[in-house]
Parts: sequence; C-alpha cells; structure tokens
Amino acid sequence: MSIEEISKVTGSLRATVKTRLYYARNVLRKKLENAVDESSESFMEGRNIKKASYYR
Repeated sequence: MSIEEISKVTGSLRATVKTRLYYARNVLRKKLENAVDESSESFMEGRNIKKASYYR
C-alpha cells in the first residue's frame, strides 16, 4: 500500500504514517540484525570458529 492509501484507510495524516513506518522499519531492522548475529554466532560456535572483533 502507498502512504496515501494507508493514510486514508487509517484516518491518519501522511506525516504520521511516514513517521510510524520509519520507526517500524528501524525496529524490524534491529530485530533482524540481532537474529542474524545470533544465528551466525551459533553457526560459528558449532564449527569452533571465533568471530573477528570487527564484526561485532
């Protein structure tokens, strides 16, 4: 859906929709980064590989 469509359906201002999407994308990005970090750590632990400090 476009921002305009979301605005009409929710009855919110375009600026409000844009702000909420901005914060929601950031929350999702952080959760995905954490999931990838946890996944790669357990992958490396299973293979007895140490992660380089510059990846943290």
